Amino acid sequence: DALRHGPQFVASGNYIGASIGYRLTGVAKWPAQIHDCKAAIRWLKANAKKYNIDPERIGVWGFSAGGQLASLLGTTGDVKELEGDCGSPEQSTRVACVVDFCGPSDMRTQPDQGRFKYLFGKTVEEAPEVAKAASPIVYVKKNTPPFLIVNGAKDTMVPLIQAERLYVAMKARFDIAGNTRAWNKYSVTNLFPADGQLRLTLTFQQNWAGRTDFFVDNLSAELVP
Repeated sequence: DALRHGPQFVASGNYIGASIGYRLTGVAKWPAQIHDCKAAIRWLKANAKKYNIDPERIGVWGFSAGGQLASLLGTTGDVKELEGDCGSPEQSTRVACVVDFCGPSDMRTQPDQGRFKYLFGKTVEEAPEVAKAASPIVYVKKNTPPFLIVNGAKDTMVPLIQAERLYVAMKARFDIAGNTRAWNKYSVTNLFPADGQLRLTLTFQQNWAGRTDFFVDNLSAELVP
């Protein structure tokens, strides 16, 4: 399972792992979810000395809805409207890098599938500005941190175009900035075979294994095999 690589980072002694729990739609509507994630980042930074954390080297990783939230953490480190008031207001919520697994990048064009009303309290058509504010792609700018974007070519929940558009938006920003560094790595794997069953295939395993260096590259630490 690809998730084994998380503990591998922690076991190296060079990384600390933290799992963020956020309020789901049955408990609270948007933007409570991103408020909770940002509160967690602030808590980690506020307690950095206690747990021997480098507050400038925090990377985030999320899958699906978690990918959207991780991407928002990466693109909205200076957006006050999404900060919330859940504690440690003196801390920044900027992160050093993001791994986005199949996360919606633009909620305005993401297929609804009956879920948006649970998240926003309204449909996208009824609240387009709310959907826009929840879209990571809206906030891409020159100081956006490095992203690793992974999406399934046959993903029926989050279409591939969501990843492609986020990549294009970032590439355009960095090209404009004259930055030739490989800030954003882009990878497509077939997580959803023709029969529609979700599997972690050998192709996926190889794809992930070939990119475990992303956190190493961007957080300046070594991963023990």
